[in-house]
Amino acid sequence: METALATGQFEVYLQPKYQIRDGRLTGAEALVRWNHPKWGLQPPAEFIPIFERNGFITKLDQYVWERVCSLMQEWDKSGYPSINISVNVSRIDIYNTNLVDFLTGLMQRYGLSPSRLHLEITESAYTDTSRQLIETMGALRRQGFMIEMDDFGSGYSSLNMLTEMPIDVLKLDMKFIQTEITRPTGQGILRFILDLARWMKLSVVAEGVETQEQLERLQNAGCDYAQGYYFAKPMPVENFVSILTAQALAANIENSRSAFSAGRLDRALLVADEDEEYRAQVHRTFTDCFKVLEAASCEEAVGILGRHPYQISAVILSLTLQGGADILTAIQKERSAWKTPCVATGPLDMELERNAMELGATDYATKPHDQESLRRRVLRAMSTHTLQVRMRSLQDEACRDTMTGLLNCRGLYTITESLWHESSSVVCLFELDDLKKFNEKYGYVEGDHLILHFASLLRAHTQVDDVLVRLGGDEFLAVMYNIRSMEVAHMKEMAILRAYSESRYVDPDSVSCFAGTVLWNAEEPLDEIIGRAREILYAAKASGKEEYFLQKG
Repeated sequence: METALATGQFEVYLQPKYQIRDGRLTGAEALVRWNHPKWGLQPPAEFIPIFERNGFITKLDQYVWERVCSLMQEWDKSGYPSINISVNVSRIDIYNTNLVDFLTGLMQRYGLSPSRLHLEITESAYTDTSRQLIETMGALRRQGFMIEMDDFGSGYSSLNMLTEMPIDVLKLDMKFIQTEITRPTGQGILRFILDLARWMKLSVVAEGVETQEQLERLQNAGCDYAQGYYFAKPMPVENFVSILTAQALAANIENSRSAFSAGRLDRALLVADEDEEYRAQVHRTFTDCFKVLEAASCEEAVGILGRHPYQISAVILSLTLQGGADILTAIQKERSAWKTPCVATGPLDMELERNAMELGATDYATKPHDQESLRRRVLRAMSTHTLQVRMRSLQDEACRDTMTGLLNCRGLYTITESLWHESSSVVCLFELDDLKKFNEKYGYVEGDHLILHFASLLRAHTQVDDVLVRLGGDEFLAVMYNIRSMEVAHMKEMAILRAYSESRYVDPDSVSCFAGTVLWNAEEPLDEIIGRAREILYAAKASGKEEYFLQKG
């Protein structure tokens, strides 16, 4: 074993880990293989138990940790998307008095945040919940490391351990997943465990996912992350790098689609319209900031899109052009990196406008229209697209509320600079009043269900471009666009309050919902707008009425 370590016979393999909600690669688990010169590649079950008995596991673990840190530093320098990697920490490692200093020193040496290294407590440590183990894990957690309880549900773990040990992530045992899937939906304990994890503010990773059925069951139950043969087997580092490369390429394409290049006309705008004079007007309007490409037919538009798949920054598309709807469908249904913000144009026709928006148009401009108005619509559509890209690319889990999937405060202020706002946008603040009493009466699991329910109502009553945030335990924020009047703001807010009021499923008198809404103009900072909305909300609470209050901003 000493010779094997000195001559590089131990190899780090990586198994990708994916976010279930959107299928995005978020990290990997580091595993070790012994590539013996005579016996070939040996699985860990052949040698790890021996090393745990003779103490060599500490040297091997430290080698893996350092190799993983070296890889993450190398990938960061190469511009790959930032990911987290989980590494195993054995029982013997925990009783090494230098463990905290060793790991923090390692992160400092490689210039990495401790949160990038997830420490998995192996099942051999579960038999001991001594004070030293708990204190060591607590010290590492205070340094910023993420602590994962591995193989939960394997028989070693218990509910008591969840209260004793300082952890951030539950990792479900693969055998538990395989057994759970054989039970009818609603008769297993998977949802109970996931509800418990949410209550304890823990993320959940399912390992050993092998089938689509297992993934769907996990998705329906609200599991956060998954890994297993369904996605990918553990692989050599070079194979994992190819996955990172593909993700980096997609991210670069997406960024290049939304980036503004100062002083250069490498951004193209396509106007597809049957009216030659209209195309000329558009050309004059946008020539200062775009290379304007013109198409008089569906065939020409498709040809231009094919020749410039990543340079087209926006499209102005006439739906009266023969085949115009087909072009819109093609723009929005191609691979996500190729999606393009599109302003559809056409006559005053509500059915045509509705169809355009359903097909994915960012906006609809009724003809005839002023060119300056069109310019504002296009730039706003691009700003919206930039915001969507920015929101999708938030890699840091700290930017999202782990329970609801909405942005949290940190996420909101991360994207604040990308928010576009004008007189037609509003900020709505909602509060679920007396949630604490509800939790005391019915339990925190039911309270979490209520929070998830309200988050789903917000999604159902807002547009895809709107920004939804969970500011705190019982407070939610929505930045909603295209609100043309106070009457419309009135209707939107009342629709949410009414939907909540009519859908309470436990006790109609337990949790009231109050709201405050403010128009947002371009001069005021977001903090001031939120403060004004909160004042209006408090006025609503003071009146004792569960209704909306509006104030012109």
